[in-house]
Amino acid sequence: MRFAVPRSTVAARSLAVLGASAALLAGLAACSEPASDAPAQAVTYKIVATGENLSQISAVAYYTTPAPGKSSVRANMGTVPLTPVEGKDAAMWQTETTVTKGSRIDVTAAPSSSKTSLSCVVLVDGNEFLSAAAEPGQPVTCSTQKQGN
Repeated sequence: MRFAVPRSTVAARSLAVLGASAALLAGLAACSEPASDAPAQAVTYKIVATGENLSQISAVAYYTTPAPGKSSVRANMGTVPLTPVEGKDAAMWQTETTVTKGSRIDVTAAPSSSKTSLSCVVLVDGNEFLSAAAEPGQPVTCSTQKQGN
């Protein structure tokens, strides 16, 4: 014996399931990355090398914001070439990006020689924000995060 279910009941149940699924997916999407009204800041990361082997640096990474209002993400650049600094025994790498205000700002690099010293400078909206220097042969980091975090 078969029981007949009115088509209107089947349609109503289908719509309820679809509606609940859509609400669940919308909720999950909203949780993935909260939107922020915080403004973007122009950030310039600079690494300056002095000493020997001034052609490149390695393990270069910095934080950037992929879209307005999003949190910073790490951009791993690996080994990058250096540009000689005119009139000085130094070479430099730099990049310009944007970071949402309040997000992590960080740049790090390692020298290619034990006799190369690195320093870093971070400019935010054209003003010096962070700077640091490392001993010869050691990596350098400029960061808004405490070391170890």
